[in-house]
Amino acid sequence: LRRAIRACDGLSKRGLKLTAEAPVSWPSGAFVRVDRLDTEAESGIERSAEFARAVGSPVLTIHLFIPLDPAEFRAAGPVDRESVERFLRFYVEACTSRGITPLIENVPPVLRMRTGGIYLSQVGGHWRDLSEWRGRIPELAFTLDTSHAALFRSFARAYPALFAVECPEELALERYVAELGAATRVAHVSNARGLL
Repeated sequence: LRRAIRACDGLSKRGLKLTAEAPVSWPSGAFVRVDRLDTEAESGIERSAEFARAVGSPVLTIHLFIPLDPAEFRAAGPVDRESVERFLRFYVEACTSRGITPLIENVPPVLRMRTGGIYLSQVGGHWRDLSEWRGRIPELAFTLDTSHAALFRSFARAYPALFAVECPEELALERYVAELGAATRVAHVSNARGLL
């Protein structure tokens, strides 16, 4: 944590606006999962929030996802909403107690997780997922990734049953902006065209 903070020292003094993002994996190699608040996740969230505070970022982003390999995804039951709520409330408290706005980010349909593997998430691709969690926890705001939204739409049009998408047209980027824009604090804008 100290090394990461030192690496950013002075950047804001040069006129750069810094925004902080939590990692996709904890130091053990376990993926961040919003349904798993164990001791390592608690420590990782607190360190991420402390990093954001120390480098002058007004926000901290965490991906709204539960990375599962294809076999786990096929076998998974419904999302444990109580566990997700426990995770997100801990995250909100870690951020707000340091004066940081907690953000959740939408995710693409296929997660590479920077490991080369293929993973899927039951939550986080559709704009409704982000809206639902902000409805439950109003302190949350959003990081909107345009490529993630476009990739999710393309995939859901090809495999609508996989993510229980009834109307792929509701996944147009304009709809993401309309639904999430008012509470969006950070935008990642790019133009991905291929799934991988």
